[in-house]
Amino acid sequence: MRRTTRVPRPRTPTTPSPRPELGRALAALFLALPLHGCAPSPEPIRPLLGPLVVPARGSVPAQPEPEPPPDLRAATYNILAAKRGIDGLVDTLAAMEADVIALQEVDVNTRRFERVDLPSELGRRLGMHHAFVRHRRYQGGEIGVALLSRTPIHNVKREAAPRSGLAMLTADVQSASGTLHVIVVHTHPTDPRDPPKRRTRLDALRLAETTAAAELASGKQRVLVMGDFNATPKGPEYDAMESVLQDACPRGGPTWPASLPVLQLDYIWTSRDMLALDCRTPASAASDHRPRLVDLRFAEG
Repeated sequence: MRRTTRVPRPRTPTTPSPRPELGRALAALFLALPLHGCAPSPEPIRPLLGPLVVPARGSVPAQPEPEPPPDLRAATYNILAAKRGIDGLVDTLAAMEADVIALQEVDVNTRRFERVDLPSELGRRLGMHHAFVRHRRYQGGEIGVALLSRTPIHNVKREAAPRSGLAMLTADVQSASGTLHVIVVHTHPTDPRDPPKRRTRLDALRLAETTAAAELASGKQRVLVMGDFNATPKGPEYDAMESVLQDACPRGGPTWPASLPVLQLDYIWTSRDMLALDCRTPASAASDHRPRLVDLRFAEG
């Protein structure tokens, strides 16, 4: 019988893996998996995985430097003679945490407010200093404008435009960065339902009152003019103030009526050595106006 000799087939050489780096990375990742809940340090696999490595447990990412607090927080608020109750006013004012607050439509010892000295009472409840100047006598007491401040108030004066029955309060308050000059303003409104002659007279009177406030602030450093100007941003009153000062809240939105504001009547104006950091118009039903609130920083020097 003829025996057939089997010739062995040549073996095909093994082709190496085309991606050895990926294989090593996956192997390293497998070996680095936690065993019995204990995770090893990720440092041995960092060269292989690079940005895919999750920071070690407990590490805190770098945080940006916090912004320094403002030098001053200022607010203005027409309080409607506290007709809606003093408790709501106190809550609104306290929530703002302002350093200086200008108030308009303020009663002192009037019959309608039960003979209460409103600036004094608000100052007592809020732990703030207070000052008041009157427009005129009313119901056995006085009505006017007021200023609240966390620091003592000095050099309080009553100013008024010629032929105006509405006063302006001027005063100095001491801040951490020096003396601040404050002017509290409330000008005459014009009712569109009034006869044309009366509207013309009140328009002229309001512009004179606004111009007088701008003149009091002119040339001063670190000056605030705050109040209810009863004027819109497109009117001549706004132009008169803007010629001397800067609007700290040009995009703050309307402030009246409080329930659904449609008109911007309340403003905070500053000298040009002050920078507005933030501006708010908090919602509140404590008055028919909404307050205006702004954080300020003083220029150095």
